[in-house]
Amino acid sequence: MIDVTLGASLVGYLPDGDQSYGHRSVALTASTWPETVREIRSRFEKLGERLFDESGRLRTGFVVAVNDEIVRGPDGPRLLGPGDRLYLFAQIAGG
Repeated sequence: MIDVTLGASLVGYLPDGDQSYGHRSVALTASTWPETVREIRSRFEKLGERLFDESGRLRTGFVVAVNDEIVRGPDGPRLLGPGDRLYLFAQIAGG
């Protein structure tokens, strides 16, 4: 089981989402990245559509981190273990 924390801009895509409360966490039974993608897509359809493309890759403009380490690339983390904390949030750019 892993804990997924969503940034405030993604909370509104949850079925009972209310962005006024900031970030929010959900528990998933997944233990791999592909399982995580499938579970998010099946439990939280709107969130899954927003985050992932048809092949399950993370869409441009979003960032994933595992245990406070940012994962580079759209394919997500290679390994996830029990108790890992996964963070999903919108990328911020500026100058």
